[in-house]
Amino acid sequence: MKKYKHGHPAWHHQLNSLFFAGLFIVSGSLLLARNLGLLSPYVFSLWVSWPTLLIAWGILQLIKSHISSGLILAAVGSYFLLPRIQGMDMSWISLYWPVFLIIAGIWLLTKMWRHKNQFHNKQENYTSASYTTTEGFVQSEITFGGTEHIVLDPVFNGAHIINTFGATLLDLRHTRLEQEKTYIDIECVFGGIELYIPSEWKLSILTDTTLAGYTDKRCTREDEGIDHINTPKELIIRGKLVFSGLEIKS
Repeated sequence: MKKYKHGHPAWHHQLNSLFFAGLFIVSGSLLLARNLGLLSPYVFSLWVSWPTLLIAWGILQLIKSHISSGLILAAVGSYFLLPRIQGMDMSWISLYWPVFLIIAGIWLLTKMWRHKNQFHNKQENYTSASYTTTEGFVQSEITFGGTEHIVLDPVFNGAHIINTFGATLLDLRHTRLEQEKTYIDIECVFGGIELYIPSEWKLSILTDTTLAGYTDKRCTREDEGIDHINTPKELIIRGKLVFSGLEIKS
């Protein structure tokens, strides 16, 4: 079993420790060699410099499979280090970044295509959905997916909707309320819920929201004399919305 620390494999942290230990040892050895006259100041300035440090750090990221950050660090370090090498033809600068951008773009497309295929291959393993209606009561639960329900029972007796990283649509336009108060309990995290409710229904929304919101877009049809306040039967939506949205339509 692999051991993890703060979300990363334990060997990543061991590798970081080895890197900094080796960095101190190499830097100290090169400094000692320069002070003893065994290493020229020019060579010392090439090896002990911030571009070289960027290259080394980029190589470390590549070893840890952090491809994008590793390539960027190594590319930036190389760009600033190569001009310091005596006799280096400076014409390469005009080609360096265009070639790097092309390579980076090809790599990003390859990565996106690979992740897309992996998502399609594994999507069924992460998606789960269940929906039941018992005597006008709806029980819906969705994770990583989408679901649509049309209630055809003569009387709607409430619902319990659980939505995690998904989308739920519930259509109540073909049913009616009989109880004085009917409840829809929702638990929505990183998802969206869309409810179709007749315009004449009296509606109250009592949800707790965390970086979320809800809107009632039903047609008021005031010209037809619909009075929500004096409607005896009421639909109450309660529960919690976390990074989610609730939209009511007619």
